[in-house]
Amino acid sequence: EMNNTLNLLANYPTVADTEPESYELAEEVHNIQLDDLVFRVNQMWHETVENMIQRYTAYAEEHNIDESCRDEMWNQGWYRYLYSIHGDLNYFLHDEHLSLETREQLAEELIRGAKEDFLWFLNMVKEEWDRIHQSEIIVDV
Repeated sequence: EMNNTLNLLANYPTVADTEPESYELAEEVHNIQLDDLVFRVNQMWHETVENMIQRYTAYAEEHNIDESCRDEMWNQGWYRYLYSIHGDLNYFLHDEHLSLETREQLAEELIRGAKEDFLWFLNMVKEEWDRIHQSEIIVDV
């Protein structure tokens, strides 16, 4: 009976023997899922920014905003905002304290918020251009 017990103990897998393999597999799966999430968020981000650039250019043309003013408003205002959002996206995507689901939700919320704020930015650009253009008309008179 003692031999059977010793044999059973000798052949019984211990937690230490299986845990590293399980941990490594879980870590590998997590890294693949994280890479996939980063890829999808990166794709959403690039599409969003490209769409904003196209819409902004068309908006400026539609409202006869000259190129230098258009570029200055983008670079001094909106680009800085996008840079900040991009930093937040990177921070949340790589925050190991958050689940992948939470990271994805935060990224989607940041991008959705940026899209909403972009409409505000377009209105601000129009107001600023009207103010600049109005002061030019007054000076010309």
